[in-house]
Amino acid sequence: MKQILMVGAGSVGGFFGAQFAKANLSVSFLLRPKTLAAVKQNGLTIRSANGSFTVHPPAASNPRDLAKPDLIILSVKAYDLDEVLTQIEPVLTDKTVILTLQNGVDTEDRILARVQRDCVVGGIAYIYTKIAEPGVIDHYKRGAVAIGELMGHQSARRRESMGFSSMNSMGQRCLTQKAVPSG
Repeated sequence: MKQILMVGAGSVGGFFGAQFAKANLSVSFLLRPKTLAAVKQNGLTIRSANGSFTVHPPAASNPRDLAKPDLIILSVKAYDLDEVLTQIEPVLTDKTVILTLQNGVDTEDRILARVQRDCVVGGIAYIYTKIAEPGVIDHYKRGAVAIGELMGHQSARRRESMGFSSMNSMGQRCLTQKAVPSG
């Protein structure tokens, strides 16, 4: 089973990571201290018309304190990206895949400048969520992700859906595409 590291538990990362944890996938969270304290104390809660739930996933503020990831899903704000890339550097291997689910016009380029080009996959989240408070995400609509190669080439990573293949069985849509537009 792939070990997934969710970097950030905001409205997007928190929602999808909690869905993974609910489905008993091997997922952990790299969090800022305030969110980490809330998740450690109360768990990560999703409030949704589709059903609310709370999970208690492994979480830390240092990636070395968590299981070594096969897949890292970046869902942090663009202004936090450089700090996060430095933070995850010690746990990257030549087989680690990074999926970016971020807003911003240059996030992919900034990631590609720091890591192996063939380890980065792009993603677009189609979801309406918001942070109610640290560790609590309100979900309003949808829950789909489109993932694909940034360079548009076919790869085994995309065919395997990067750990998102189980999303369809979790009631969330995961679309794999030949390419996703980069910002």
